[in-house]
Amino acid sequence: MPAGPTRVPIRHAALFGATGSLGPHLARELLRRGAKVRAVSRTREKLERDFVGLDVDLHPADLSQPAAAVRVAGGCDVVFHTVGLPLSAYEEHVRLARSTAEAMRVTGARGVAASSYWSFGPGGSTSLREDDPPVPGCRVCEIRRRTEDVLLGAGAAVAILPDFYGPMASLSLLNDALDTLRRGEAVRWPGDPDAPREFIFLPDAARHLCDLAERREAEGRRWNVPGGGARAPRSLLEDAAETLGSSARVTALHGWLVAVAGLVRRDAREFREILPLYDAPIGFDSSRLRELLGGLETTPYADGIRTTLDWLGERAAERD
Repeated sequence: MPAGPTRVPIRHAALFGATGSLGPHLARELLRRGAKVRAVSRTREKLERDFVGLDVDLHPADLSQPAAAVRVAGGCDVVFHTVGLPLSAYEEHVRLARSTAEAMRVTGARGVAASSYWSFGPGGSTSLREDDPPVPGCRVCEIRRRTEDVLLGAGAAVAILPDFYGPMASLSLLNDALDTLRRGEAVRWPGDPDAPREFIFLPDAARHLCDLAERREAEGRRWNVPGGGARAPRSLLEDAAETLGSSARVTALHGWLVAVAGLVRRDAREFREILPLYDAPIGFDSSRLRELLGGLETTPYADGIRTTLDWLGERAAERD
């Protein structure tokens, strides 16, 4: 009988790009598992903001410099690469991945990288497999795939994730839509609100990334990490509105509207480039990961959305 997957405990982890959506959730999961955590990002101010109350070492560093990446990875047995950049600086992902690869090479640390379904290009399927070829012609998708290739070449496990939602999620379409619902306003969903797609609750994403870090068999491969299953955004928002005791008014934000907005707003011009990613269904075949981990637990949308609405309400109350 073949041996099962080898589990390797995480002793000391470095979080590269720690002030993104995943960083604080990863820190909590790692601390729960008994690991020491080193949070790394460019500015101390953001680190202190995002990791308040957590027993985490804060290390400001410019990770575009390989020497800095090597220095802050020293003494760590795992590096989590969770760097996320705005579309205007998207090319920098490749350079930052090279810094992480160098840090892994010099220190001998294992690597786990959080990536996105964007590397497949515009979807059209709710059962994408890791070895499905990317759709050509999308600049940000090609950059995402090149970034993954650098990290895979260094031996990292690359986790392909759906869109995030949940407490502390930034640049989250579902969070934004839930907040709009909470305020009693109509939601304008970018792309097709009736195209089924997956979303992942951030604590689930953190748990699955840590699971990958503990499996030697995960190294040097891509892994589809599922969310709560493919659901139409309109359906999810209607359920959320019912939780709020209201109704959901959801309309599609079409490409021509984004184009008009782009005449005056740079972020709208940038978003128009990725709008095709939100016009087609997207979901994963995660059978490879389920086999590795012996099954997967995911938070039901009803529970994750309720938690997210509570967090959005608390944050709004703090601002008032």
